[in-house]
Amino acid sequence: MREITLSILLILIFLVSCTNYSTTHVTKLGAITYTPKRPFQVEVFLSRPTQPHRQIAAIEVKSYTGRFEVLREEMVEKAANLGADGVIIENIGILVLKRLGRIAPYYLTLPPIKYKVSELSVPEISKILSSYPQPITYQTQILYLMHGIGIKFEGR
Repeated sequence: MREITLSILLILIFLVSCTNYSTTHVTKLGAITYTPKRPFQVEVFLSRPTQPHRQIAAIEVKSYTGRFEVLREEMVEKAANLGADGVIIENIGILVLKRLGRIAPYYLTLPPIKYKVSELSVPEISKILSSYPQPITYQTQILYLMHGIGIKFEGR
């Protein structure tokens, strides 16, 4: 019985360590609360739209999955929960983290690599993120970042 419990525990630890970990930080930029929307109702912009709008939140997504679609979906979901009509993706970034041993904390090895999204196309963004694949070793991790602004169009 003890061997079965230990086996189950080891399998659970393995599964948790293999999951794609991501976090999202939202900073509301005003006191007004809007009715939440569904993610498909939120438009995604790589530069500022010409329509009059106000910024309602800053959204930052961090993930160990370097796929633009995953980061974008997480950002759109948070914007929809805030009632945003759209989200402007402003920057993407990459942090290379290392550690000296299996239980040592990670530390930043290089200055963050940051790209302004308005100067890139979606295929270029995907190419940049995929050019930094997650290493197999436990000693190095790549953290992918995306920063955007949730917006509400005037008159909607």
